Amino acid sequence: MIQKNDSGAGFMESRLLTILEASKWLGICERSLWELVHIGKIPTVRIGRLRKFDPSDLVAFKNGAKKVLDVVKADDTL
Repeated sequence: MIQKNDSGAGFMESRLLTILEASKWLGICERSLWELVHIGKIPTVRIGRLRKFDPSDLVAFKNGAKKVLDVVKADDTL
């Protein structure tokens, strides 16, 4: 049985991801993900010394990257 959180979403949907899990989900290496974190493109959640990634932040980053690429493609055809 999947536990529900307050928003009604499945428990696993709200689980924070490690650097390895997040980089695999994005399809990039861990070093590239850390670079995106350091320049402020992807936020992290700090838990003591650990840094975790909220899946919704990764989705937002991916959707934002899609919009940028769509604009570049539109400009290339002009």
